[in-house]
Amino acid sequence: MTKWYDNLPWILRLIMAIFLGYPLAIVIRVLRFVDSKNVVTLVAAILAIPFGFVFWLIDLITTIIGQGICVLAA
Repeated sequence: MTKWYDNLPWILRLIMAIFLGYPLAIVIRVLRFVDSKNVVTLVAAILAIPFGFVFWLIDLITTIIGQGICVLAA
């Protein structure tokens, strides 16, 4: 389900991470949980609700580096 996001050009992922970072952090992790059934990913999605700024910052840094959303989103 998240292949569409992974296949986007880097600049588009960066723009999405800047402007839609908080909801994107939650949605991507929930969709990756549906794909992988990894409970850690679901817990990270739940924690992203109250701690959204931290996840936004981590996702922004990893997107700038070029890896995309990868921390706690296996």
